[in-house]
Amino acid sequence: MNELKNEVYKIKEIIFDKTGIVIKNNKLKYLVEEVQKILNKYEYEDINKYIKYLGASDVSDEKFNLLINSLKIDESYFFRSIEQINFIKNIYIPKLLEYKRKNNDNKVCFWSAGCSKGQEAYTLGMLFYDFISSINEVDKWDITIFGSDIDNKSLNIAKTGVYTKWSLRGVEDKYIEKYFIKDQKENYKVNLKIKKNIKFEKYNLINKSAPDFLKDGKVDLILCRNVFIYFDKSIISNVVEKFSEILSDQGCLIIGDTEKIDLNKKIKLKFAQNAKYTFYTSVNCTLFDEIKLNLIKSNRKYIVNSYKANKLLQKDNLSFSNNINEEIHHLANINKLDEALKLCNKQLVKNSLDQDLYLLQALIYFEQEKEDEFEKALRKALFLEPSNVVARYYLGIYLYQKGMKQKGISNLKIALSNAEKKDEGYKISLLKDVSYKEFISALKDEIKNYE
Repeated sequence: MNELKNEVYKIKEIIFDKTGIVIKNNKLKYLVEEVQKILNKYEYEDINKYIKYLGASDVSDEKFNLLINSLKIDESYFFRSIEQINFIKNIYIPKLLEYKRKNNDNKVCFWSAGCSKGQEAYTLGMLFYDFISSINEVDKWDITIFGSDIDNKSLNIAKTGVYTKWSLRGVEDKYIEKYFIKDQKENYKVNLKIKKNIKFEKYNLINKSAPDFLKDGKVDLILCRNVFIYFDKSIISNVVEKFSEILSDQGCLIIGDTEKIDLNKKIKLKFAQNAKYTFYTSVNCTLFDEIKLNLIKSNRKYIVNSYKANKLLQKDNLSFSNNINEEIHHLANINKLDEALKLCNKQLVKNSLDQDLYLLQALIYFEQEKEDEFEKALRKALFLEPSNVVARYYLGIYLYQKGMKQKGISNLKIALSNAEKKDEGYKISLLKDVSYKEFISALKDEIKNYE
């Protein structure tokens, strides 16, 4: 183990060179643990042999791919981030087709970059087919949707298009009935009218050249969500520059709710936002003239002391509608942390998409002073629902108290922004008797004091 600790920096550099994934120093302990598991599994006696293997191997090779997957949150699902989905369905697709119709262009191309097991690409297919069906133009449009990833195992699942019933949790019945076929094993297969237009290819986003599957034309929509959380600024800039070069004139780029891009002269994109949506477009895009377009102001610095808001978010003030979650919360409050964590982890095995459970898990880890686990659980809650005000607030406070003030305040601002999109009179989910109005007022006052 000591030898592994000494050599872990070499492994860190190989991972960065081949995937762009940044392993921060405070995560090296976790990397050591995952590498040790692989060494044990494949009976490596010499760490240098494994390092040599990593240096000579493609990221899709089994023992390399296993390590990469252990470092990622490999969980995706259909119709993720509903506000972004609604933007694509209700605004972007109708406007794009209207433009193409006027210009006698019937070709449409979408790309799910970092598609994992294919749910996002198939979601795009369903949204598009649903719209053209509603306007009786199914035979008019030539649509191609690409999904790409570096993980062969995930791509193979995507190509089959077969998912368990659990994978469809949260999908409206109308989509399941219309676009899936149930087999004898109680699995659900994406039907041919969606599947025939979707192609999955292996592609590493850090490659300098654009993917071969896009060499014959431009792409209208790129979804690259919750991928940049693994990259540093230089890698992100290179990837986005490449995106901007292959987007069509009316093209649109959507990234994760919590992710941002620092625009520069090489990146031919505009940043657009209104009360509900944020996205990027080609510089020549005219589809959203009614939405004010602004260049991102990067590196803004904030100072905040959020004690007023914090009082509203004390853990004793949390409330859960689910009885088991409430029981976990009660156990934590009476300081039976081990029992609470055991029950919480048991429930997560049954329901890995419950954002409330991850929030509970995070709070338990916080009480146990397990900071890395606390942050990881919060990020999983936010991965499932980026607009979760409570989880976003806790992450902001945690980062701020750790000395990462800019990142902490950025998260607090996101929490505030998400809260401001809600009806002020509504109570915040998971909180007892705390309205969005109260939370917004408290957090705004503190931020204003230091801006």
